[in-house]
Amino acid sequence: MEQIHFEIVSKVRGTTADHIRCILRKGAFAERDDFIGWGYDNQPSWARHDPEAFFLASDKYERKNSPAFVAVTFSLPNCLSAEQNMHLASKIMDALARGMPYMFAFHEPIAFQSGVPHPHVHGMLSGRVDDGIDRSPEHTFRRYNGKYPQSGGCRKMGCGIPPAEIKNSTIEMRRIIADTINSELRAHGFNDRVDHRTLREQGIVREPIPYMRPSQFRGMRKSRMQCAHNRERHPEGGASWMSSESWRI
Repeated sequence: MEQIHFEIVSKVRGTTADHIRCILRKGAFAERDDFIGWGYDNQPSWARHDPEAFFLASDKYERKNSPAFVAVTFSLPNCLSAEQNMHLASKIMDALARGMPYMFAFHEPIAFQSGVPHPHVHGMLSGRVDDGIDRSPEHTFRRYNGKYPQSGGCRKMGCGIPPAEIKNSTIEMRRIIADTINSELRAHGFNDRVDHRTLREQGIVREPIPYMRPSQFRGMRKSRMQCAHNRERHPEGGASWMSSESWRI
């Protein structure tokens, strides 16, 4: 079975606008040609068709000791088409969100070493679950009032989780992703499967293959181009570059 790549990181206030530009490939990130599509759901009425507005409001109004959003990143199978993976990404985000507001971007760059597609998703989650009460953007992110819900903000899922349960929650998210991917692979007639468990839990004795970020590959590409340039200018002593084993996630 293949391993899935999954990351989850809490993002502090002040990082939202740049993160949105990055995953949606806007502004300085527009030159990257790996953007396939994006999606969203579970937004309150004031941001029903504008998830960017919701997360930017979270960045502005969310309480200082709370993250503006939670960023998740996960890999998708490259045996599926872009359209199939876009549908799969929506299903996974729906399952992870459990009613929480979210948006995501689907990227499919070509892996530098292996030359194969590297489909993956960057998702944004907010614990502020809409309860049907009409609130302004600022009101949405106020402290929740259990006795008078209309006076406070939306209840925030995930607050007050003991540290010991955070690991279990992360493992559960990995399981949800793996199960959803395997269900989709099965539906499309593929025998490939992914596993959310660690190599040790699977009984596999080997060192895990380090995950390399796109920024690392861009650095390698730049280094390779520089080495090639050096060889052209100094054929008698230019530096050499050798690729390592092919990379898969």
